[in-house]
Amino acid sequence: MNFVTMDSMLVSSMLVGSISTCVMSATASANRASATAASSGTAMTTTGAAVACEGGCACGAIRYRVTGGPTALVLCHCRDCRIASGAPALAWAVFRTDDVAWLHGEPRQFVSSPGVSRGFCGRCGTTLSYRRDTRADCIDVTSATFDEPGRFAPLREIWTAQRLPWISANASLAQHPGSSKSG
Repeated sequence: MNFVTMDSMLVSSMLVGSISTCVMSATASANRASATAASSGTAMTTTGAAVACEGGCACGAIRYRVTGGPTALVLCHCRDCRIASGAPALAWAVFRTDDVAWLHGEPRQFVSSPGVSRGFCGRCGTTLSYRRDTRADCIDVTSATFDEPGRFAPLREIWTAQRLPWISANASLAQHPGSSKSG
């Protein structure tokens, strides 16, 4: 199997606030990614690693392709993501806007708070994307909507102060009480 190694520190920039450099060493992250990939039989994607991957919504009305490497891979526990997805947390892969192309259909947009737009399929309701005006050069794509979601496992948890009490922390991931920029 071909495993991509990580840069010396994880790249910054992420969904609900930008991600700063990782508190854990890149070596530990790369080892965890390799171990996870080895056990699942799927090559893992790490931040900064170039990818070409497709995904889409549940009904197939919307399809997309990413061609660059993710700048961040996170699991968000904020209330807004939970409400928008109907799930206890939401995994995101963050890309440069220019690296994401909508191949078939385009998401409808919902302005969930000032300056924040969430994309979803208008037919089946699948949550697909997150954009914020202050970070127009990035788009967050829901990791689970990729055809190969195992390649986009989170490397950190954010907004853990809002994590539901019945959800346990993943001890192998960096934990940030707010955005990873704030903690």
